[in-house]
Amino acid sequence: MVNEVASRQKLINSDKMQEHFAQVLKDNAPSFLSGLSTLIGLNPDLAKTNMGDLTSTAMRAAVLDLSVLPDLGEAYVIPYGKKKKINGEWVTTDVKPQFQLGYRGIIKLVQNTGLISHIGGSVVYEGHQAKYNSLFDELKIGNEDYDPETDENAKKVGYIAYYTDVKTSERIVKYWSIQRCLLYTSPSPRDRSLSR
Repeated sequence: MVNEVASRQKLINSDKMQEHFAQVLKDNAPSFLSGLSTLIGLNPDLAKTNMGDLTSTAMRAAVLDLSVLPDLGEAYVIPYGKKKKINGEWVTTDVKPQFQLGYRGIIKLVQNTGLISHIGGSVVYEGHQAKYNSLFDELKIGNEDYDPETDENAKKVGYIAYYTDVKTSERIVKYWSIQRCLLYTSPSPRDRSLSR
């Protein structure tokens, strides 16, 4: 495994690879290749993938101006493989990399549109005296001055996500109760649809 990682990193740092990506990504090539090399070091299973598949998967993030470094949470390259029993031992084979857009990547893409000036989220506590109208998808906060940090009995009742539309300056708010959030933690989409 260590040899696979080292050989992949050596290939990534080769002059041929550097020249190729300099033509494709221009000034972003060094940071892309450095990130790819680091990614393989952090996740050795990626060294088992086809190099062409790996670079094209990572390029999806580069085209969107997102980093594949897991610490940044913008985009991930995840190795998926099949387990086979070979000589009595389970071995991962046929590993393929897959692109996964991260939470921070979604926010960055939304902000890059120029249509959103502010995006965020927050916890709603019982002390906020929130009233949610599911018919019109409206949330009214009865006690906006409530500070959960000064209340040792602060109880979470839900979450809000919001953004401000640049054109209209309107704040768009979406509220989900704790119960609704827990509903989506079910492992099966079938379970979620049955419990509505």
